[in-house]
Amino acid sequence: MATTWKKKSTKWSTNRNSTKDLSLNKSTQRPTTGRRQLKITVKFFTTLREITGKKEDEIQPSRVITLKELLTQLSKKYGKQFVDYLYDEKGKVRTHIQILINGRGINALQGLETKLKEGDVIAIFPPVGGG
Repeated sequence: MATTWKKKSTKWSTNRNSTKDLSLNKSTQRPTTGRRQLKITVKFFTTLREITGKKEDEIQPSRVITLKELLTQLSKKYGKQFVDYLYDEKGKVRTHIQILINGRGINALQGLETKLKEGDVIAIFPPVGGG
């Protein structure tokens, strides 16, 4: 039996007399469940900007993910050159790469196991030299 959606104020109900709290997805104009997709911004600098072809990317995972999982997604998206730049031969993030979450170094947080939240901004910096 197909479900017919009827709008009753801010709630949607089915023809089965049940009421569900659903938000309206503006892009498709269809009701969605109460889950919101996360939006995480990743900023790239210097060489990574060249590799990705972007200053930043917006990632929208369907669930809470860790920084490690985000880097894995980015590696799949941007390929071998990205992986070679970010990881050493043992598969660990290169020690000279600096990663910040909302302006804080990941070493001050939970490292690669830091759980990312809605609106987080991840910045991946290359080695910094000076003299």
